[in-house]
Parts: sequence; C-alpha cells; structure tokens
Amino acid sequence: MYRTSNGAAVAEASFIEPPMSTVLLPRNRVVAVPPRLSAAGAGDVGDGRVLVGAWLVATLVRGVVEVVDVVGVAVPPVLPTLPAGTSCHCWLAPPQSWYWAMRAPALLEPAGTSTAMPLKRLIRRTWPSGDFSRRNCWLAPLRSCHCTMADPAVLDQRVVVQHVAGVAVLQRRHAGALFRSLPLTPTAWPDEHLVAADPGKVAAAGEISGGCRAPGFPGCHPGPMNRLASATSPYLLQHADNPVDWWPWGPEALAEAKRRNVPILLSVGYAACHWCHVMAHESFEDAGTAALMNANFVTIKVDREERPDIDAVYMAATQAMTGQGGWPMTCFLTPDGEPFHCGTYYPPSPRPGMPSFRQLLVAVVQSWQERPDELVDGAKQIVAHLAEQTGPLKESVVDEAVLAGAVGKLQQEADRVNGGFGRAPKFPPSMVLEFLLRHHERTGSAVALSLVDSTAEAMARGGLYDQLAGGFARYSVDAEWIVPHFEKMLYDNALLLRFYAHLWRRTGSATALRVATGTAEFLFESLRTPEGGFASSLDADTEGVEGLTYVWTPAQLREVVGDDSAAELFGVTKEGTFEEGASTLRLFGDLPEPMRVKLLEARAKRPQPGRDDKVIASWNGLAITALAEAGVALDRPQWIEWAREAAELLLRVHVVDGRLRRSSRDGVVGESAGVLEDYACVADGFLALHQATGAAKWLTEATRLLDLALAHFASPDVPGAYFDTADDAETLVQRPADPGDNASPSGASALAGALLTASALAGHADSGRYREAAERALSRAGVLAGRVPRFAGHWLSVAEARQAGPVQVAVAGASPELLRAAARGIHGGGVVLAGEPDAPGVPLLADRPLVDGAPAAYVCRGYVCDRPVTSAAELTARL
Repeated sequence: MYRTSNGAAVAEASFIEPPMSTVLLPRNRVVAVPPRLSAAGAGDVGDGRVLVGAWLVATLVRGVVEVVDVVGVAVPPVLPTLPAGTSCHCWLAPPQSWYWAMRAPALLEPAGTSTAMPLKRLIRRTWPSGDFSRRNCWLAPLRSCHCTMADPAVLDQRVVVQHVAGVAVLQRRHAGALFRSLPLTPTAWPDEHLVAADPGKVAAAGEISGGCRAPGFPGCHPGPMNRLASATSPYLLQHADNPVDWWPWGPEALAEAKRRNVPILLSVGYAACHWCHVMAHESFEDAGTAALMNANFVTIKVDREERPDIDAVYMAATQAMTGQGGWPMTCFLTPDGEPFHCGTYYPPSPRPGMPSFRQLLVAVVQSWQERPDELVDGAKQIVAHLAEQTGPLKESVVDEAVLAGAVGKLQQEADRVNGGFGRAPKFPPSMVLEFLLRHHERTGSAVALSLVDSTAEAMARGGLYDQLAGGFARYSVDAEWIVPHFEKMLYDNALLLRFYAHLWRRTGSATALRVATGTAEFLFESLRTPEGGFASSLDADTEGVEGLTYVWTPAQLREVVGDDSAAELFGVTKEGTFEEGASTLRLFGDLPEPMRVKLLEARAKRPQPGRDDKVIASWNGLAITALAEAGVALDRPQWIEWAREAAELLLRVHVVDGRLRRSSRDGVVGESAGVLEDYACVADGFLALHQATGAAKWLTEATRLLDLALAHFASPDVPGAYFDTADDAETLVQRPADPGDNASPSGASALAGALLTASALAGHADSGRYREAAERALSRAGVLAGRVPRFAGHWLSVAEARQAGPVQVAVAGASPELLRAAARGIHGGGVVLAGEPDAPGVPLLADRPLVDGAPAAYVCRGYVCDRPVTSAAELTARL
C-alpha cells in the first residue's frame, strides 16, 4: 500500500497477494520505505515518487502501512486500451488487490500513464441503497478522462461522464450491472461537480459487454459482495450485503484459507439474537473494519440454528478458553479449522477488560505473521483437550434415588420468592418443570408440585409471557421475570405449551389453561408458515430497537382503553420497568377479553419484529408433540390438525433420499444434514401424532427415523452413548456429542424419550429393542442428572416415565367418554391411543377387543396390564 505526495487515498486494506496493484492510503498511515527500495529508485514517502510502471508490496500492521517491496514491470497487465485522444484513464482499485503505482502529476506522460487527483477530489459517495465500498470497490478519480459513475437513482445502470476542468459532465447512460468490464469503470464525484445531462444523450443507451470479474479486479462483484446471497438462512441473508467478504461454511472456504495461508474468522449467531445485530451494525457494516477482515482472514458466517454441530464444537472451545459462551460467537481458526482464540461480542471501541474488535483483529494478524507455528500447535492442543473433556459419560443409572435427589437439589436452588431457579438472567425451565410434575404424578410429592406451581404462576404473570398475544420470550434479564429479552423462540414455546397443558391436565389450573391456549394460538398466528410448518423465531428488535413492539407507557394504555384500568392491571407506572419510562406488561389480576383485544389491535399498528421463517426439523418436532398432546388433553382438534400439517411438510420437504435434512425455507430444503436432535424430536412428534390420530403412517415414519438414528449416531465403542452428527456427516475437528439438556433437549435425551415412547407403541418385534436402547441411553445420564439436574431436565423426565411404566392406555372402540378420561388422567410420558380393535398398523390395539360389545379401555404399566374397563369412572380410578 502506498500514498503519493499529491494526496491520493483509496482504502484501508492489507496483506493482498501480487500481482495486483497496491491500494493507496493517506500519508500518516505510511512508514518509511526500506533503504534498499529507495536505492532501487522507489523514491520516498515525502515525495510520493515511484518507479514508472512499478508495483508496490505492503502490509498493514496496527493501522500503519509498511512498504516491503517494489516489483518493476513494464506495463501492468490490466491496463486498458484507451480511446484515441484521451490524456489519461481512470479505473477502480478494489480493496482486496494491489494498486498500480502512480507517478507524480509533474511527470505525467501524454497517454497510458495514471496519476492521482488531490485528496479533496477523492470522494466516496454514499448512495441511497449503499455505497461503493459495500460493493467491494473503491474508486480512484484521475485527471481529465472518461470514466463512469453509478446513477444514484438506478443502481443497476452506469453513467459515463467526461471530467473537464474539474467538472464531471454526464454523457450517456449504459444499461447493465454495476462494475462490469474495463475500461468503463465507475467512479464518484462530489455533488457540486455534477452538471445536468442532455436528455437526448442519456437516451442513447448501450450495453456494456464483459463479465464483472475483469482480469486484475478479483474483488469487484456486482450487487452483494459476499457469498451469502443464495443462502436459505435469514440470518445469513441479513449479512449478504455486508462489505465483509463472508463465506458460508464449507470445504471451499477452508481451501481458500489454506491457499492464502491466512486464519479463518468464524462468526456464529442467529437471526433473533440482539447482540448479533449490535455487532453487525458496529463492525460488519463498517467498511474499514470489513477491509481489515477481508484482507487478513477468510471470514465465515454460520447460522447456529442451521448448523448446531459447528456451533457445538466451537462453543465448547469458547467456553474452555473464556469460561463462558454465548452469541455472537467469534472464533479464530487455523486453515484446518482448529480454534486458537475464541470469544463472543467485541465492541468497536475498547472497554475496560475488553479490546475493540479492530484491536483484536490486528493482534491476531500480528500473531499469525510472527508466530504461526505456535498458534497452530496451540490449536491442536485445544482440540485434543476438548476431546478428552467431552467424551461419553460414565455408566450411571437414573434410579429412584437419583430422581429423589434431583428434586432435593432443585429445591435448594429454587428462588422461593420469585419462582424459578438460580439468579438472573432466568430462563424458563420447561423440561425441569415437566420432570417435577411427572415426579409429583408418580410419587405425590408436595415439594415437587410446589416448585412447579410457583414457577409456572410467576412466569405466566410476568413480563416473560406476552399477555396480549401469547407466547414466551427467550429469558428474563432480572430475577423477578419482569423484563424479558424479547426474542421468541419456537423451541421455548413448544416445550412450554406442552408443560402448561400437562399442568392443566393434572391440576385444572386456570392460569395453565390460559397460557396453554395463548401459546398455541401464538404458534399459529405468529410462527406458522404458508407451507404448514413453524418458523424459528421472532426478533428481539424492531427497527433496531429492542422491545419496541411490546412496551407501554400509562398514556399509551389510557389512549386505547380510555382510563387507567389497564395501567393498574399491568403494573405500568410513569417510572417504567424498561427504558425511557416504558414498561413491560405483567398481570396483577384477571384480564378482560375486550381489553386484551383492544390493546392487541392497537399494538398491531406498531412496527413489528422480524421473523426468521426457516423451518427447523427438531423444533417443528417439538411443536408437533406439544400441539398433538395439548390438542388431545384440551380437546382442541384444530391443534392436532396444525401438528399434522407440520408433520406432512417435514415428510414432503425435509426427507431427501430417505434421510432427514435440518432446515427449509419457503418450501425449499436446505443443504444441512439432520443431526441427532432432528431425528429424535421429529420421531417423537410423529409418535404423538400416531396417538392423537390413530393413523398407522406416523408410527411407521417414526420408527424409520429411530432406526436411522440408532444406525448412524450411536457410538460404536460405548453402548448407550450417541454422537450429535451422523457417521457419514461432514468431518469437523471434533465429532460433537453433548449429552446436557439446555434450552431444548439434547439429542441423546430426546432419542431416549422417543425410544421409550416407541417401545410402548410398537409391535412385539420392535418394542423390546427400543426399550433396551432407551435403558442403555438412560444408563449414561445418572451422573449428569444427579449433579446438575437443571441441565438434565429431559433425561429426568424420561426416567420418570420409565419408572412409571410407561403407562399405556388403549381405547378399543369409539367412546369419546373413555378417550377424554384417558387424555385427562394419563401421566406425563404415558401413551393414549383410541381406535377400532386390531386396526391395521396399530400394535397397541392388537388383540384388544370390545368387552361385551362395548368400547373398553386397556391400562398397562410396563409389561403388566389390568383388566379392561368400560366406564370413564373406572378408567379415571385406574389412572
């Protein structure tokens, strides 16, 4: 990189390979030229003189450009042929290329030699839809010449201008994409140097031939500069027009890092992540930061929801290095993908104990230049350490003692004042609550039910729950459940719908009924896609402001309702509970339906949060399970239909060549292979649909997925242990296998639950092997469940179902009364199915005839069955 004495400056790029030409930078960014180069005739920085036709090789270290070499060539190979009579030419200088060295104006030759305009002439013009830097092209206006500029009104066309006596005169318009071939290349001029064009000349449009990747300009692309424009992930598409040259994860990106011998900058996030948006606005949309990233790294952007395997591998590294994790996740990798430095969010300016993102980039670049072998060796050691620390859990059963001990430990960790467990931030502990409820059902534990009731009520009446439209936010930033982090995730709401429906089934709680109903309606109204599936999330931000859609002031409520009754009901005061005097809505009484409808209609007129509308297989599996089970329990057949339509979408779109794909969008399947949680959760959803509809199809599809999971995800060396990726999936630096339940069930615990349910529904030929596989999986969870039950909620729920049998209820014959009694009385983890005796493909109804010509209910626990009953009262007593 170089800068001539007449003030030309173009970009803050660095570390680019020859033979392209150097980018010019301001004088204060350039250090002295090495003596050997001066002796070769390169001149010095003060004069800004260089060899005619020479190339400059330079690097950027800590914001300072250091010229390291000069290569003499007669004429740059990309020099265009100029029209007769022109005294010079103009061309563009991509930040990822070298820029041909220029002579001082006094030495200008009549033709074929470039010079640079004074610095005040070098303008980076911002158009309404972005600027040239966002298209990865920086422009060097020269002296009198023919050049082109982008029409600010029509960005897909180009305008040829003649620069005469300091004024750019519009000559004619050329249709076609921006940044096509040389010599017609774009530049920009200040407004005061533009004059009106003759309409007749503008009408004379001509096509510009040639491709956008002209020789010598590898960084110049039409439209979005990076490779994310064709992604199915809305999160990746959010970054498609960044000036950062993002790559999607894949072998091509790793190969590029090896070719260039530069580290990989891996950025992982998701569409609804507030701090992901913050870092994107602060750093990834900044042209200077992007130039630094592009020049020194192969930058890869990953949607953690599409690639949970990649997220899991590098999150483990991040947590090992920093003691914490989260998103956005920022990792620096060797070209082989091994991590040597990891973190999360980095600000644009230094903060106490935290460098700025640019400082971090420069430090990593300098370390890679000065001691690459040390970084590579360290990365290998990190990978080896992770392999040692993340092996399969030791064999340890989840028996009665472990279950009782888990309840005791949860009681110790409970917040008896505010509900929930631990301190802020508080996440909805859906799977832990499901375990405690099942434990109460099986043992009658008053302690377990007390923990359930207090937490369920606190969440339902707090700001975590959307009191107007239903649905839960991701978590509460405080211990009192007042202010949420406003993103709404499908998996949270599916798990919470299932729990609240089960709670109503057991206790008849009016709050549980209200929340289950509201959450199911939220899934349909806000997350359902036109294809019948369910979208992943709603954003935390609206127009860049967190919570904008959801918070209220007393005046806003009064304007809608007409008095202060709503403010009193929702605890909204002039001081506010959120920001700038606004408050979240908490419920301190019974909400009248007319008031709810009025407020919801008023809120609908506000700007609304964005939606990540990709369909994730596992999360839709959770939603299918929740809707099917809740639909049966609350007698809502429409919910069961919603579940069926989502399941049909998964079969129609996500099953490709017999295997499950992770995601789809707009009915188009993505490339990412399904992981263990996809197979397990979808299978569990299909089993729930089999029970809710009696259709044999869903049992067949569920067991097919379970057989694939057993074949491709089981550890060949450790019985009962499972990997999160298939044996034929892409090879990463580590094959992830995380047994812990977090925001959603781990793949292994979800598989254990689905296998246990399948053992209660499948025929004799398969029931035993599914039960054995479930028992083996549970045998690996004892230590985890005993030590940290808050991170083993689903394991504990499955173990409770196993301890209870699981309970099986087969209703032979058409009896709505028996079915309602079974649906209301069944314990969590039990199975209920109704249909005609010996229905084809429904093993639970095999050899279970009517009794004296009347419908009958058969109740079994494990391998022991009671005599059939024919009345709802008898069935309720049995359950």
